[in-house]
Order: sequence, then structure tokens, then C-alpha cells
Amino acid sequence: TGAAAVEFARQSDHLIHTLAAKLKTTAPKLMERIEKLSDENKELELQLKHLKKQQLQVMVHSLLNAEEKINGISLISKTLEIAPSELRALAEEISNHLKSGILVLSVAEKDKCHLLVQISDDLVKGGKNANDMIRAITRLIDGNGGGRANQAQASGKGLEKLQEAHQLIK
Repeated sequence: TGAAAVEFARQSDHLIHTLAAKLKTTAPKLMERIEKLSDENKELELQLKHLKKQQLQVMVHSLLNAEEKINGISLISKTLEIAPSELRALAEEISNHLKSGILVLSVAEKDKCHLLVQISDDLVKGGKNANDMIRAITRLIDGNGGGRANQAQASGKGLEKLQEAHQLIK
């Protein structure tokens, strides 16, 4: 109906002016402002991706310097301040540099901990198993998890047992 069309037009006009004010521009330049903000957002996302990549490289270097030898086996075992979702990517990057060894990474959140165990193929062939190690850890941290012989992950509630979990692997 005519009244509904007028009301719709009024609401659309109000929305356009509200958006323009929110984006600090005028209604006629609204599309141009949105495109500019979109381009700026893409640029910032690229910069953030680049910085995260640099941060990852610094972290990899730091972890490689923390390598220990236990019974002739290289071990890197560390609790980190990263997002749990980044554990696997970090482990993959470290494995590109650590040709033989065991990697145990963990993240502590406010009410949960996350762990990843990764073992090089030569040690898996020698009988080491990341899935077996993660199962032992899950009992300790009141959690659950699993994976393959060369890589397994777990999460649990036992934050206070996180250091003990790292010691268990040693």
C-alpha cells in the first residue's frame, strides 16, 4: 500500500543517515566510505597476518633454543601464551627444524589446559607413541584427547597439574 511504501522509505532514509553519521560521512558519500573502510580492513588483516608470522618465527627460534636432551633424545617442553588453536601450526613449524625429537606444548586458559605431543617419525619407528603419552597426561589433568602415534592433543581441567604433565614426559 502507499502508506507502507512511505513508511519503508522513511525507515530506509533514517537508516542511511544513521549509518552515515556512524561512519562520519554524508549520505551521498556513504558507499565510498564503506569501500574505503573495507580496503583499510583488508590492509590491516594483511599486516596482522604478517606480524603473527613474525611472532611465530620468534617463538619457534626461542623454543628450539630451549631444547633439552633426555637419554639422547631431543625434547622441547613448554607452556606457552598463545591461542590453543595455534598449537598445531606452531608444532608443524618446529618439526621443520627439529628433525628428531619429542615436542610437548601446552596452553593454560582460565579454567582449562590444552596440550599437544608431537614425536618425530624416527622415534615413532623406535616405539615412542604420542597417543600413549597423551593418554597418560589426560588421566593426570582430568581431561580427554587422542591422536596418532606421531601427534596427539588433549585438554583438561587440571591446570594445577600442567607442570607435572610436562615432567611426566621427561
